[in-house]
Amino acid sequence: MSHPENLTDSDRKAYEEYILSQSDSEREEAIKKLIPGSELYYYLYFLDRFKKVGSKLTASDNVLME
Repeated sequence: MSHPENLTDSDRKAYEEYILSQSDSEREEAIKKLIPGSELYYYLYFLDRFKKVGSKLTASDNVLME
C-alpha cells in the first residue's frame, strides 16, 4: 500500500473511517468513499472480504484480485 504521506485528504478520511468503524455497514460505507480501482480501495476491500469470508472468495473477487 502507498505510504500514508501519499494519501489524499479524502483517502485518509475514508481510511480513518474504516479503521474506526464499529460495524460491517460502516466499513462498507468507508470503502465506498474511495476511488474504485485505487490501491487503497483494493487493500481495504480485500481486507474486509477476508474478514467476512476468510479464503472463500467469490469468482468475481478472484478476478479483481488478479
